[in-house]
Amino acid sequence: MTARAGDLGAPSLAGKRVLVLGGAGAIGLQTVRALADLGAQTIVADVDGDAALRVATEVGGTGIELDVTAIDEAVRSVRKLGGPLHGLVHAAGVASAAAFGNISAEEWDRVSAVDLRGPVLLTQGIADLLVSPGGSVVFVTSLAASRVLASSGEVTPAYSAAKAGLAIASDSLAAVLGPRGIRVNAVAPGFIVSPMTGGSKETSDWIIEHTALGRWGEPREVANVIAFLIGDGASYVTGETIVIDGGLRVAALRRTLAS
Repeated sequence: MTARAGDLGAPSLAGKRVLVLGGAGAIGLQTVRALADLGAQTIVADVDGDAALRVATEVGGTGIELDVTAIDEAVRSVRKLGGPLHGLVHAAGVASAAAFGNISAEEWDRVSAVDLRGPVLLTQGIADLLVSPGGSVVFVTSLAASRVLASSGEVTPAYSAAKAGLAIASDSLAAVLGPRGIRVNAVAPGFIVSPMTGGSKETSDWIIEHTALGRWGEPREVANVIAFLIGDGASYVTGETIVIDGGLRVAALRRTLAS
């Protein structure tokens, strides 16, 4: 059974207001729940407004429809809610099934708009709403930002490039916002069970075989790390990317050791 954030001895987030982008998605939903478990007041933002409202109702938060590709409107929507914001989580994202040789300019721009441009420019537009000092921003990147992965059986450069850009943008914003006492970090999930991941049974079995823990990760396991980074327990952590991959990078000897 996956541990809940409230069971981990993490500092309380009572009285803290956290905006979760993509809050109705797999990782976003679990992040909203993990934050609420710790007492945070959550604002659930998602391109699916009805889903955002459902999630917000579940945890007693606020739900809004928000499209990160429409930057000006997104900034206005958040600013209408007012401040302060103690935390900002960027969990909105799209995948791409286009392999090299079949990537159109439109597909490249679509993925970049959601996975890179949107998160960075939205953060820029509402940075003054973040508590200073004490605010915390967490970006959800991917292990694909630093490794060539193919959970669907295809290598997808558009997605990898966007997430790699987001990873270095996270580091850059940590440097820029650090003097204001605002922390910026990222999490880089490996193979996590979600509607964005898939592929054949053969591909899934290969992933399991080559992961040290011998399984896929669960969205809640990513959410627990995000909740930690938002909270005061990570008060001296900034400019970091925490990889959550079940030991995929270190599993070369898994078969030998298990035999």
